[in-house]
Amino acid sequence: MDDRYPLNQANCAFINITAWAFYLVPVILPGAVWLGIAQVLFGMVGQLIVHGVVINIRLKTIYNPGLAAVVLGHVPLGIWYLVEVNGQGLVNGWDWLFGVLMLAAFVGGIMLRLGYGLMSDKNTRYPLNHGKWRGGTGSSISRALASPPCRLVPAPARGRCQLSFPKAAGRRHLLVADCGTAERLV
Repeated sequence: MDDRYPLNQANCAFINITAWAFYLVPVILPGAVWLGIAQVLFGMVGQLIVHGVVINIRLKTIYNPGLAAVVLGHVPLGIWYLVEVNGQGLVNGWDWLFGVLMLAAFVGGIMLRLGYGLMSDKNTRYPLNHGKWRGGTGSSISRALASPPCRLVPAPARGRCQLSFPKAAGRRHLLVADCGTAERLV
């Protein structure tokens, strides 16, 4: 897997940020069950295939950033959502049709055409740091804890970031950036 093509930090960040909007719309419009179905199918099926199979095969590992979120979050919440909307009679065939069409528009238009299409660049200044992926967030945290304090400073030419340990209310907060997302551990 190349560190710049087809996936790099720029298009990965774009895909993740637009996915946040894709996930928030059903929260804002809870009566539109078809929006929830699109999001649930994306999380339960798409994310599980990508994080559970594809990335692990490409990186030759059993864990990658996002896998725990899919297994512990997307899948159980998706099942719960589908049980609830079916049990309450809130979903019909049109909801399933529009949900699948919305999912296809997001994956086909946003992710594939824009993210993996127009934004793919073999010469990007924003490569991914696969060493960090292979080691997982845990090893990144271990390395960061061994040499505090430092700040989060993107270094796109090297594809690495330095980590920050700001103090707030007497607690240390650790930010770990992976592919445009951040985890906050307290």
